[in-house]
Amino acid sequence: MATVQFRIVLICTVIYACNAAHQKRFLFRDVFPDRVNPNSLQKLWWIRKMSPDLYLTGRLTERQIKYASEGGFRSIITLFRFNSPGNLGLETFTTTDGAKTMAYAVNMGFRAILDSEDDWYKVSTVQKLTSAIAEMEKPILMHCHRAHTITFATLMYMANQTRVDPNFRPRITSDVFYEVTASLGLDFTANNTSEVVSKITGSPLPKVFPNTTAYPVEWSNYWLVHFVYKSWFVGGQILSTHIPAIVGTGFKHVINLRLGTSTHNQPSQETVTLLNIVDGTPTYGNATIGPRQSPDTLVRTRIDLDKATTYISATSSVNYEQRNSLEFGDGVGYNEGLEQVAVEKAGLTYHHLPLDNGRQYSRELFSEFKDKFLEIGETGEPVLVHCSDSRRAAYLTVLAAALQDGQDLNWALSKLDEIGFPVGPMTSPDVYRMYVAWLTDSSGNEIGRR
Repeated sequence: MATVQFRIVLICTVIYACNAAHQKRFLFRDVFPDRVNPNSLQKLWWIRKMSPDLYLTGRLTERQIKYASEGGFRSIITLFRFNSPGNLGLETFTTTDGAKTMAYAVNMGFRAILDSEDDWYKVSTVQKLTSAIAEMEKPILMHCHRAHTITFATLMYMANQTRVDPNFRPRITSDVFYEVTASLGLDFTANNTSEVVSKITGSPLPKVFPNTTAYPVEWSNYWLVHFVYKSWFVGGQILSTHIPAIVGTGFKHVINLRLGTSTHNQPSQETVTLLNIVDGTPTYGNATIGPRQSPDTLVRTRIDLDKATTYISATSSVNYEQRNSLEFGDGVGYNEGLEQVAVEKAGLTYHHLPLDNGRQYSRELFSEFKDKFLEIGETGEPVLVHCSDSRRAAYLTVLAAALQDGQDLNWALSKLDEIGFPVGPMTSPDVYRMYVAWLTDSSGNEIGRR
């Protein structure tokens, strides 16, 4: 009888653990919806979608404000008033007044919540943010300096909505808050922040706080990237002006998944983003449209035909951008060789592992990348994996991190949910099958730690 009871307890424990893992996945899918909209992922890969109306990022440059407008944002909220210019690597930020002027120029609303010296970890901050969200046109792009404090404030806004509105989703309790923020690579366990969490959620703090695994700890100094796990991070196209910030943050490796200028002796340059030009037109054209950066195609693919030429620059003779050297662009499109030179000159280890965006994902495809990814991961040094919009980077990096650390299928799918690229039998099914092939055994059982 004792043996039977032991088996029953063991089975129940396993079932509970499996259910808890799946509940965690559903939690993350609820908190982090996919990043389909706004519709310009290549221009806006650096945002985090918290709801269909609310998106988060760090301090904005003039180009990012313009891209936000082109991507469909109607308002900007900055948590702090910045009275002095700032910088990210070699790229500069204007003051809050300057950002407000830019936002108004592209017909976006703008509001600053706190003065530069105000404490952000207060209930009153959440109250002010709640009022601003209710009053401003949506969708709203919200930011602070490094996307750190605005994440706290936004999740506290969602926690407060959880208390006052029984129909609000997702439901944010203190346990959920700390589970989510640890997975994001953020730490809000200090006394001043935990007191606010307890007050707003109305629920007790966890007895044991989840720990983030993010390395480097101050990774949000380059807040544009998305934390995956331990030393793995993913992003879209990095800028030449950002390389000093990438080095200063502590990254040691850059893995570039974008195609080079030629593949199998055929031209294969990918596209760069261009102000006032729609994304998605092919680099070399097709039967219905000419090469993307040809004058005729640029004129035909403008987002706003009536945009002033000063939108591009004070000296531009046209109202659209013709090339983007910040993204290592040339007269055709993205030039991978230019990035390699710049990255290696900065002292980073550069790995070019090109993945054609049109390929189907499969077990065989990942086998082409697995050994190199795991070799780099075994160094324990911070790795930034990028493509054009972070999607390819996310699909390969999460799977590599799962294999390296012995994590199971559910863990990996949860990570994709966090980053904003949910995968399942009906959503990106080829990616899902690739994950199943690597993270389950021949009987379909998940392998790795639970």
